[in-house]
Amino acid sequence: GLVFSMINTNGGFVVSAGQDGLVLTRGYTESSNTTVPPQRVHALGLQQPLLWKLTGWWRVVANVPSDGASAEKSNVLLPVGTFQEALAVVAVLIPNPGTDRTQPLVVAAVERPGAEPEFVVSPRKARWLSPIAGPRQAFALTQTMLIITSGRLVKKVAFVPHQRTQGVALRQGPFARAAGVATLTVATAAGPVNTKIYDVEQQTADTFVFRQCERAAALAGWADKNHWGEVR
Repeated sequence: GLVFSMINTNGGFVVSAGQDGLVLTRGYTESSNTTVPPQRVHALGLQQPLLWKLTGWWRVVANVPSDGASAEKSNVLLPVGTFQEALAVVAVLIPNPGTDRTQPLVVAAVERPGAEPEFVVSPRKARWLSPIAGPRQAFALTQTMLIITSGRLVKKVAFVPHQRTQGVALRQGPFARAAGVATLTVATAAGPVNTKIYDVEQQTADTFVFRQCERAAALAGWADKNHWGEVR
């Protein structure tokens, strides 16, 4: 049945480094291997449903271009794990965070984005649009990636390498226009990682659209190479 299938698929989960990337091994009675090369990852996401806050568990998912594999095998990198285990997966697939303040930024992303100056948080004037999630709607930029935070009941943190940005769309409905904000969508390969930045101040949103495309173009050459296993 479905329950057994889920247990059998996610049970015996092992993450290891292979010659071509991160190797995910799943299953007890029917073991399967999936290899995820770092250069195929367009976005990584940490997710923590409400009840998981009691245990400290997290899930790691990814937006990866389709290669014919099942969505679960290619997009779910860690079905459930501790915060440190989740960060270990992120560190392998985004080895260069582009900042020497990775730890405080990540902690702020999962706890209180406004605690660190790098984060641009949804302005208070627009909190009436998202009264619950508003304080967690934020983004931060490093030299190599974009960090997006959202969700109050289900905490979500997205990591998007700049070079994987395929475009940026700006959307502004009548209520957002009245509040002077807009929602940005950073286009990547399709997947479970939410790459929308909600309720961004209008001028900041306009600037972000152009600057993010510039950042993506500047780093595109690095992304076209397979740096897995290189020693620097």
